Amino acid sequence: MSVPPKRSPRSAAGGRAGHHALKKKILTSCSHCKKEIPYHQICPFCGYYKGREVIHIKLKKEKGKKSEKGRKVSGESKEKEKENKKAKKQDKEK
Repeated sequence: MSVPPKRSPRSAAGGRAGHHALKKKILTSCSHCKKEIPYHQICPFCGYYKGREVIHIKLKKEKGKKSEKGRKVSGESKEKEKENKKAKKQDKEK
């Protein structure tokens, strides 16, 4: 039968685990939009890396807009559509 290992003091256990602490993230500013991003990564806000666009990211303004075929359009186009519908109804009534 083997002999159980000796109990190690807290300081020895803590010394071994000293390198397990979390490290602070090192951030840099995006060359295009100036937001803080991690080094060597594409900016998640604008899609640029080293001054050139790598991926196209839709902005919040672009997300709401779709082509007129897609039916979802910006506010001004909706007003024009309503006017066109009213005009068509008036033509049908005549």
